[in-house]
Amino acid sequence: MASVLEKRRFWARDVARFDGCGLTRREYCDRHDLVPATLDYWRRRLRAEPAPAFVPLQPRVEVTRDISATAAASLELSVGNARLIIPSGVDAIWLASLLQALR
Repeated sequence: MASVLEKRRFWARDVARFDGCGLTRREYCDRHDLVPATLDYWRRRLRAEPAPAFVPLQPRVEVTRDISATAAASLELSVGNARLIIPSGVDAIWLASLLQALR
């Protein structure tokens, strides 16, 4: 059985995909074997949640785009002596949780 967090991640990803795909709700749900009412429920639920709080970083923040040897894009975040390399495709909810924990 999936945890609440796993369900939220699944639906957050699907809601974002649906919102950006240009298909009707019915077309999207048919293609992805989803129940339209469940998609509607999660869209309302996710929109009602407060946006994740991000921590202001100091004293200096450098953000650079880097293409690694494997051709996978990443985002590098440097704060003082600390450096965080975030691979492309990282789960946004996980990243928000990490930044919250670092705060």
